Amino acid sequence: MLLISCTTASAQSINTATINVGGGTYARGYFQFDWSIGEGASIETFKSLNNYLLTTGVLQPFTEKNLTGAYTTYFWAKDEVTVFPIPTQRILEVDIKVTAEGVINMQLFDQLGKLVLANRFDYIITNRIQKLDLIGLAPGIYYLDITMGRPLSYPVMKKGTFKIQKL
Repeated sequence: MLLISCTTASAQSINTATINVGGGTYARGYFQFDWSIGEGASIETFKSLNNYLLTTGVLQPFTEKNLTGAYTTYFWAKDEVTVFPIPTQRILEVDIKVTAEGVINMQLFDQLGKLVLANRFDYIITNRIQKLDLIGLAPGIYYLDITMGRPLSYPVMKKGTFKIQKL
């Protein structure tokens, strides 16, 4: 009598994980704060000569982004830039929520591509609402181009264009 037995073996797998004992989010008006209590007391990112990244801590912004390219340009992520109200009669508010430093350039173009309004300012890792007064512009469709460059050399690292309707 021949006895054949089929068995399967399994092993443990190792996955990255974070154990966080507490934390949360607080939002009020235009500001949002995230905090955590648990894994790390500091949040630091270290980069080796071989372009490996090691990040400590729990709150790690932009972890889905590839940070190895020196001049990689990304489009604004959802919730990083909010433009309102649309349509607008006069004041257009641009709410910027980015965890990076840079120079923000805003350029408003009409339907023919003519620059009708420009604004430039330094952005330092805080939520900021920039108000644009459209009082002198005719009713119609406009395009607001918003770019963010690095503080010293100004290569564009974030960009996007938003359609605006002026009443």
